[in-house]
Amino acid sequence: MAMTATIVPTTLGKLQGTLDKGVATFRGVPYAAPPLGALRWAPPAPHPGWADLRDATRDGPAPPQLPSRLERVMGRVDFAQGEDCLSLTIAAPWPAEGAKRPVMVYFHGGAWMSGAGSLPLYSGAELARAGGVVAIGVNYRLGALGYLHVPELAGAGSARERGANFGLLDHVAALEWIRDNAASFGGDPGNVTLFGQSAGGGSIATLMEMPSPVKLFRRAILQSAAVMPHVTQEAARNVTDEVLKALGLDRSRIAALRDAPVAKLLDAQRAAMMAVARPTDPTPVYRMVRDGTVLDCDPPAGVAAGRAAGIDIMIGTTRDEVHAFFIGNDAVAGIDRAAMAKAIGPAGGERAEAAARSAAVVEAYAKRLSGAAPAALFASLQTDAMFRLPSLRFAEAQGEHARTYLYRFDWQPTAEAPYRAAHCIELPFVFGNFADWDRAPVPPTMLAGGNRRVMARLSKEMQRAWAAFARNGNPNHADLPNWEPWSPASRRSMIFDAECRVASNLDDEIEAIWKR
Repeated sequence: MAMTATIVPTTLGKLQGTLDKGVATFRGVPYAAPPLGALRWAPPAPHPGWADLRDATRDGPAPPQLPSRLERVMGRVDFAQGEDCLSLTIAAPWPAEGAKRPVMVYFHGGAWMSGAGSLPLYSGAELARAGGVVAIGVNYRLGALGYLHVPELAGAGSARERGANFGLLDHVAALEWIRDNAASFGGDPGNVTLFGQSAGGGSIATLMEMPSPVKLFRRAILQSAAVMPHVTQEAARNVTDEVLKALGLDRSRIAALRDAPVAKLLDAQRAAMMAVARPTDPTPVYRMVRDGTVLDCDPPAGVAAGRAAGIDIMIGTTRDEVHAFFIGNDAVAGIDRAAMAKAIGPAGGERAEAAARSAAVVEAYAKRLSGAAPAALFASLQTDAMFRLPSLRFAEAQGEHARTYLYRFDWQPTAEAPYRAAHCIELPFVFGNFADWDRAPVPPTMLAGGNRRVMARLSKEMQRAWAAFARNGNPNHADLPNWEPWSPASRRSMIFDAECRVASNLDDEIEAIWKR
């Protein structure tokens, strides 16, 4: 297929991209300096720019990472990795001159440990083409390189230099670059919508609680968002100690981390995870730290207080999120109900009353899902505990301050599909790129057997809703039933399925169980 070179100016220098069927794509676009040497475990620094025309026709490196925990579901993806990873992938309808299109910025998932916004799985080209938007994917630091708590390495002065949350600060730097350069790609810097899935949605929830970043965007779409308490400084310190231990270091030699080879750091990252994680708990080990300066509260406390007033949101989950983690996982295949109750209960020093409530929740789910295998029962419990209920609480909190639209994705490829409507399954529908998912070296079993005609129609319906929301804060369009904002009175949710529909009081049953 013929590709035509496209050149645009930016604040750092000129870029040359490619043009294909009316969409220009620019790859490997730096938004901050490479986080190497003294900038490893430091806030993102300004990029020095370039004098000559920069080739933006090839992807930059993905952040260094271990294999994805969901490889068996999504398929294995091979890509180049490296620490010089702070880059964007930009897809824009072309020509751009004079256009003021909505800008949609995607933060990928992967438990803050894997993935990249530059992966073909997250290509924004079809969304840009179908929705008339500028779609941007962001690469940011992951795992220990992005979220290790190392205050001993922090510089003096700025409140941002506290030795934590570097990957989150990369998000902010990317948004600042987009604010300054969106117009060059036909985007409106005053109409930026963030969208992100899983960890990416959790990052958006956190950005909505930070005073400066919230000024950089207007709307947000949180897909299967990991809305959870941030890591305490004590817990973060324990993880750092385990990383140091795996490298044969102690706190007195912590500066040696900046010289450690990436491969050894990834090995140490894995060792620390093995030391502190539990097989029944998919909560990420490496994530934002509540350091008291960059982050001073856990979501949704900040949005409840109105920190993101006026930021309209769409938020939702898939129906069977955690099936992707637990079905086929030997560690939980035969889990008993006592272990389930312990897993969903309060951590450490459990009171008898709280333990009894957890046990009652498990028994209520067992009755509701009579005959379900232990792993499937536990997956349903954790789907609601980790994703659905936190999303509802976030919707309720932001709904006091802006329009809030709630959804659930129910489509599954066949009645017998083992992962059902699993975590990540909505992504190829939003991006409209089933071919990219089909090309994964290991078949993406979560889509296997699906009716491609139905899938294509549902994808167009979702793309139009995402783009409409980005354009004016309202996801409604002619091919969907009327979708009203969520409110405590109406409690309306859109159900995305082979036939989309609106449901009222969708979550009343599970909320009643958890409130007992």
